[in-house]
Amino acid sequence: MKLRMEDKVGVRILHIEGAVDAHQFSVIRAGMVKILKNGKNKILVNFESSANVDQDAIRQVSELNAAARELSGEIVLVMSDPKMRGLVENFSKPPLVMCFSAVQEGLDHFNKSKAKAAPEPEDAATKNDEELLKQNQTLKSEVEQLRKQLTETSKGEAKNAKDESTRSKGLLEKLEIDIEKLQSGRRVAPDAETYEAKIGQLEGRIHQLVEELKTHQNDKPKSP
Repeated sequence: MKLRMEDKVGVRILHIEGAVDAHQFSVIRAGMVKILKNGKNKILVNFESSANVDQDAIRQVSELNAAARELSGEIVLVMSDPKMRGLVENFSKPPLVMCFSAVQEGLDHFNKSKAKAAPEPEDAATKNDEELLKQNQTLKSEVEQLRKQLTETSKGEAKNAKDESTRSKGLLEKLEIDIEKLQSGRRVAPDAETYEAKIGQLEGRIHQLVEELKTHQNDKPKSP
């Protein structure tokens, strides 16, 4: 077995020539795990003229592909032998790992996936993180101001207004919980689209709670 690696358009390509036995595939698998740990989440495994790639090897690639997908990436196979492609395609329905007949087809698949998902470049993602941090700081400042207003109002409010104070505090607690969710949103989201949707929902909810608290404060009767 001969193995060589190259990078193309953000995809790590493993070119494998010759038959692959169980021991040799364990070495290949360890190499793919190392690539994923190093932050390369798009891997193309090209079995150029290999034979006897058994179902256990396909199973292991499928398991690694599940891990790569969690990192918003993917592992695909390239096999020129139609019988071997059939083995991969029939391993599961729907297929747990994509298999193509040529390297360019695999690269085209990654390009289509990239265009569909529209993942953010590293610098854009960093910029978004900074914007998110600024938004969080602004919202936290508003929460702190509202907390002070609630404290001052609670000192002078009449006995029969305690329920209103409790309601305000409840809204404030919900607001703080949503801010915490917003801060952890990027870590939780598995891809760019899910991340943007989650952040948008949480931001809308937070602003809604802020406005509700402000309205509630303005509507409350002033103590004599």
